[in-house]
Amino acid sequence: MRETTHCTLEPTSGVLILRLKGPSLEEQDARSILSDLQAHAPEWNWRVAIDMNNVEFLASSGIGSLINFHRTCASAGGGMAMFGVNDNIQGVFKVTKMHKFFTMSKDQAQAIKKLT
Repeated sequence: MRETTHCTLEPTSGVLILRLKGPSLEEQDARSILSDLQAHAPEWNWRVAIDMNNVEFLASSGIGSLINFHRTCASAGGGMAMFGVNDNIQGVFKVTKMHKFFTMSKDQAQAIKKLT
């Protein structure tokens, strides 16, 4: 397990769990997280499950960052799933149609299953 300012990286079951510390995900947070992701995700074949349990607010730049994370993982032959997304953020994803783009799971076990 590796802990940074904005997240904890935890390898498990062939998937890298990225636990966001929250309470928000904004552009400056995302830059640091992307750097950590690029450094560690290759070991897990770019299969990353993002724990959103602690995220209460998602800025538009945060949505853009999640799109970039998703594309980075997919282009490297892996995938990204999110779990623990609160109702408000799920609502934002539905309004912006991002719920069709992202792989969403109710919990960690389901996210891992979707990625393996």
